[in-house]
Amino acid sequence: MGKLLLLFIMLLCGGGLAAQEAAPVKPDYSGTYSGSAWSTDSALVLTELELIYGTDSTGTFSLRDKYTGKKGPDIASRIKGEYTIAAETLDGHKVTLVTLSDEQQNKIMYYLLKAGDILEPLDDDKHTTEAAATHTLKKKL
Repeated sequence: MGKLLLLFIMLLCGGGLAAQEAAPVKPDYSGTYSGSAWSTDSALVLTELELIYGTDSTGTFSLRDKYTGKKGPDIASRIKGEYTIAAETLDGHKVTLVTLSDEQQNKIMYYLLKAGDILEPLDDDKHTTEAAATHTLKKKL
């Protein structure tokens, strides 16, 4: 009788572990990324991009920019929309590409996901830009 009880308990525990392993895990790329850069008119541009988990490869985003210039009041902008994340081959290298599409579908932006916590902006042709060094976004912890 004791052996049957022990076997029953082991089956219950094993079944619980299988259910725990099957639970979906949010990818580590979702979260808030931020950075700052100087614009051509000497204004500091503070950028914050929030990737909100939807599925393993899609979700929504909110992109906020704040221009803090020496002349006049600060100017803030906000773009919302959907994003996709996909593995692609760019310039012969396999990379993870984040594509942002705003709500009006009239603007598409590309970012290269590097090391899991850095987003580097790409141009419309998915190439690295000169601004990539200064406009890179780092994930907030």
